[in-house]
Amino acid sequence: MITPEYKRNVDRAIRTFVKEIKTQDGLVGIILLGGLGKKQHFDELSDVDISLFISGEKRNQPDWLPEFEFNIFMHDSQRIHFNVHQQNFKKEKSAYWDDAKKDAYSNGLVLYEKEKMLSNFLQNKLRITRPEYEQKLMTQYIKIPPSCLINPEKQLKRGEIELSHQIINNGIESLIDLLFIINKKFVPHYKWKLKKSFDLKYQPSNFQKNIHDAMLVRSFTEMDVKRRIKIIKMVSNELMGKVEKILSLNEELIYQISCNKFLNRQLLKTPFGTQIRKRLEKDKFITHEQIQKITGLINFHTINDYQTLEEILKGGLIFDREERKTLFDIL
Repeated sequence: MITPEYKRNVDRAIRTFVKEIKTQDGLVGIILLGGLGKKQHFDELSDVDISLFISGEKRNQPDWLPEFEFNIFMHDSQRIHFNVHQQNFKKEKSAYWDDAKKDAYSNGLVLYEKEKMLSNFLQNKLRITRPEYEQKLMTQYIKIPPSCLINPEKQLKRGEIELSHQIINNGIESLIDLLFIINKKFVPHYKWKLKKSFDLKYQPSNFQKNIHDAMLVRSFTEMDVKRRIKIIKMVSNELMGKVEKILSLNEELIYQISCNKFLNRQLLKTPFGTQIRKRLEKDKFITHEQIQKITGLINFHTINDYQTLEEILKGGLIFDREERKTLFDIL
């Protein structure tokens, strides 16, 4: 448990460090990160995380910069551990920041800056546009079916109990990440992710209880795997339904857009099979199974024109006479 005296020592050390360092040449700004930032969960196990933004070229940095990590000792021998993150301001403008870094800086406190340079930089860096939001939703959404709905049961049928449990663990992680994205929040560092997920504004029904129950491995048995699968399926279906509602898209379309636009899994935006699918979906007399059959046929035989498709269909491989007539009339 942190004592008031220790906290006063920490605050005093930070004020002294900032006062001395803000007069140095090349300093753009100082941000206080971690538990001393907006989150305010500092304790005796915490480090003092401070980030310095420095101007100038990377190869020509000021020689006053400290080591990243060091300890200082107060008059009563109390140790305070500092981590001084050092960022080249010019480079960071175009550098890629993952969600954990964005979350850290979105919860940081600006202690000093020149001419609002740092505040303006962070405002731009941490902005989430609608296209970015939709992309993150879709690419995270399509991770849910394999990790939560399909592969745990596949491995269970193979008799791989341990693997089923492991995949469920990964699935829970994917669900939590998706929940942060739905709430338009950056996915935090893994050590705080679970705790912070329970504070999000939108949560599925009984989310905390369900996650606690799903995380629990009672035994390496088929029964326990099935118990966990049942829970994550329930959470998955609710979260996937939420995403579909936000995007006004169904699962199939989300998967197609993700594969075509974001994940580079196919080079053509609208292959011939996609063109045929779109035409057939407009007809109420064509079933989903029939569409799957004909698009599978097109893709398997790499058909790219109507004449070849008609010749294949005439061969009567998988469609009866009546089905072929219906398809010919539509196509």
